[in-house]
Amino acid sequence: MKNTLRPIPFIRMIIPLMLGIIIGEFYPIPFLEFGIAILLIPFIFSFFKEIKRGGWFFGITVYLLLFILGHSLVQLKDERNKKDYFEQFLTQDKNEIIGLVNSMPTPGNPLRVNLKIESIKTENQWEKASGNLSLNIKLDTLATQLEYGDRIILSSWINSIPQPNNPEAFDYSRYQHFQNIHYNSYLKEGSWKILEKNKGSPFYYYSYKLRKKAIKVLKKHLITSNEFAVGSALLLGYKDEITDEVKLAYSGTGAMHVLAVSGLHVGILFAIIQFIFALFKRQDKKFKTIELTLSLLLIWGFAFITGASPSVLRAATMFSFLAIGNFLSRNNNTYNTLASSAFFILLLNPYLLFNPGFQLSYLAVIGIVFFHPLIHKSWYVENRFGKYIWEMTSVSIAAQITTLPISLYYFDQFPSYFIFSGLIVIPAAGLIMKLGMILLLLQTFIPFLASFIGFILNKIIWIMNALIFILEKAPYSLVEHIHFSFGQMVFSYIAIAFLAIWLKKDIKKFLWVFLAILGFILSIQSIRKLVHQDREEIVFYDTKGHLIDYFENGKRITIKNEELTEKSEDFAAKGYRTFSNHSEELESEKYFINGSFLQIADKKFYLLDENYYDLRSMNKIQVNGIIIQNNVFVNLAALSEEFDFDFILVDGSNKKSKVEFIRKKCLENNIEFRTTAHIIKLK
Repeated sequence: MKNTLRPIPFIRMIIPLMLGIIIGEFYPIPFLEFGIAILLIPFIFSFFKEIKRGGWFFGITVYLLLFILGHSLVQLKDERNKKDYFEQFLTQDKNEIIGLVNSMPTPGNPLRVNLKIESIKTENQWEKASGNLSLNIKLDTLATQLEYGDRIILSSWINSIPQPNNPEAFDYSRYQHFQNIHYNSYLKEGSWKILEKNKGSPFYYYSYKLRKKAIKVLKKHLITSNEFAVGSALLLGYKDEITDEVKLAYSGTGAMHVLAVSGLHVGILFAIIQFIFALFKRQDKKFKTIELTLSLLLIWGFAFITGASPSVLRAATMFSFLAIGNFLSRNNNTYNTLASSAFFILLLNPYLLFNPGFQLSYLAVIGIVFFHPLIHKSWYVENRFGKYIWEMTSVSIAAQITTLPISLYYFDQFPSYFIFSGLIVIPAAGLIMKLGMILLLLQTFIPFLASFIGFILNKIIWIMNALIFILEKAPYSLVEHIHFSFGQMVFSYIAIAFLAIWLKKDIKKFLWVFLAILGFILSIQSIRKLVHQDREEIVFYDTKGHLIDYFENGKRITIKNEELTEKSEDFAAKGYRTFSNHSEELESEKYFINGSFLQIADKKFYLLDENYYDLRSMNKIQVNGIIIQNNVFVNLAALSEEFDFDFILVDGSNKKSKVEFIRKKCLENNIEFRTTAHIIKLK
């Protein structure tokens, strides 16, 4: 075992580091002092016995040190642990803050940026402070002038990012936590102004400036909107002009990764570089040094021109380590090289361990490195074109094996035609990247030739888009609403480990274990579906306006505001609909609305909004609940005289202050109070 692990020291090192990061994130105990105390044991022990390098005691000490390092890195990374964190200076009223715009503004209304806080005003003076703030800025003339590196001053209410109120909903607060952002604010017109321009990092400033110039070049030559949107996303990571239609087509066919500049694009660039240098058929040290130098320059040059986003920098680091590993080539182990790149990336930012992009990038590369050779050699194809197709197919299958469980866990869907989309977008992406780089160079040095390359590039992207749209409309192209739990994901990777051993060692018992675990996972999925099909329940979601689902026998009815957008509905309800396996809509006589009265199954509700008037009924009206909407004035005494109800529910159309006011009044009058999201189980 020791000899097996000797060539892969970074794999042995990264495991305790990752464990320390995980424990430090989910169990932030004061472990550092305890760890230092334990680390004193080897030094005390060394007075009585010599500790040999490589011995078991030495190994335990190193692993413990790495574990404590991972735990400490998480605590150091969390902005809330800093002594000058701005939270301690916040008031209930408006706060005045000065900070640097730390990201490229995301277009839209409101405009979205991240702010790196520098100081905050207290009662008497400005206090130096640190932390990050997510800003939503009302789009106006000043907002359109905002750029990365601008120093601004604002006066606004600061709110903590809330945890999800809807069941099984996407936890945006946790997502922002891993960006080290815990507060947000909405800036109205006149509540902020720009103090100084260009005060950010020169690296990012010139990177964004260069990308802007490159975007202008692409806009000049990619004359149709979808082609420009896809081309600029693929080449430069500029995704602001991608329409929802294009996003749905690419995500529905499993090709969305081609629109986010990351590991795939840097990998294609790395493969192009290797292919070009392989044509020279030289292996002397001087030539390999030139190859390494140019590879690193091109990889990081690409990262620079695409805006140096975290995903690109991560991919550039990974492939830089692979390039250096190839250069050293002294029994170079690819897995060890991958582990070493991940190790140093996590030292810089331990939160990346929880980033889906980070996880998918490394899992995809591991899958390709391990499974691709085994799959590819299982079928020999003589035809040159057929061999190329099989090569691409086996790469797609290999990457899918190691990324499928985590993709199901995060995204709840499976693109049935991922192999075909891979055959379209991967070769197209390689060609587009080559032509794109040529176009940018020609526009700089030989402008009159750029138009010809731009015309060809536009046509290639058009063909790729057209094929993806055709594939998306094919029957059963996307299997949606797959609830895949964390436990199922873990068991899936255990199964994949047994599959890998069987393929490598050809020991049949490992195949049977793989099949047994796979059967267990599928049986859990089937049992869950059967259990949920027997449920009957009403779900009130927390969203602007009202959104209500009635689930019965595996199907659902949805009652909602006409103004509610599909995006808002999905954000609030998609998670629970997927969890409950209720995706198919149902028409049923069990639901009807008569004015402000709503009946679902045998439950009756009164919708109280601005249209409410005193009914003056002779007898109390029997309802199960009263749903308060749109910040309407509430007279609890009058309601209690007119209605006989079990509870009051305040939906998401009400302001926070209104919700708190009604909560206090209900408490004072001994009335059961509920807020969305709320579930009423009928069976």
